[in-house]
Amino acid sequence: PDPYLLWFVGYKSANVDFLGSIIVTTPHTLATKDAVKGINMFKAVDVNILGLVQNMSLFVCPHCHGETNVFGSNERVERLCKDHEICFLGDIPLHPSIGDDAERGKPTVVAEPSSERASAFLRVADKILPKVGLERN
Repeated sequence: PDPYLLWFVGYKSANVDFLGSIIVTTPHTLATKDAVKGINMFKAVDVNILGLVQNMSLFVCPHCHGETNVFGSNERVERLCKDHEICFLGDIPLHPSIGDDAERGKPTVVAEPSSERASAFLRVADKILPKVGLERN
């Protein structure tokens, strides 16, 4: 048996109020295969899947501003959402400052609130909040 599935079944049996899961993946083939395992696990234990976020979706060169899909085409993630009837919540770009912000203990939306990266996180949050009965102030 999958150890994560066993852990989660134990967690659910503890009567913890669980609003749902968010699947996060890159467009890389191996990552999307792991995402499917997670989707199937959550479905097996009847957990609501709130949606899917594509992490590290696009890299923009800081010098030439050229865009590169480092982990492959977004088509895999789009197909995964369609095949499993999951809402696509949005893209989070690949950018060094996201990791740097986390290392400093500040989320990107706090450290760089006017950046495109912060906007990407907020767009994802805006799609999640109503699914759990909340709204942004």
